[in-house]
Amino acid sequence: HALGVRQHVDLHCFSPEMAAGRPLDPRSDLFSLGVVMYLCVSGVLPFDGPNRQAIVDRLRSDAPPADLSAIPRAAHLSPAFARLVHKAISHKAEHRFESAAA
Repeated sequence: HALGVRQHVDLHCFSPEMAAGRPLDPRSDLFSLGVVMYLCVSGVLPFDGPNRQAIVDRLRSDAPPADLSAIPRAAHLSPAFARLVHKAISHKAEHRFESAAA
């Protein structure tokens, strides 16, 4: 698998509200995009676990991982881009961008 990602990578892209079965809005899509951006620049998934249930539990309860600059592969990123990704994967929808235009 590319970058060592397991087949259920789609589950990793669920927003916390999707994992909890709550209503969705555009911020949910931006969360998913943020997960993909995080993976692309760091080589690791921001919310991972040994099985599907562990991943869902992390999505529902865990805060986003520490700043991307702590990951050697992503240390070269601009602080502004790292903040953008971190905001996109914020656990609380109200802390994310309201739309892609924001």
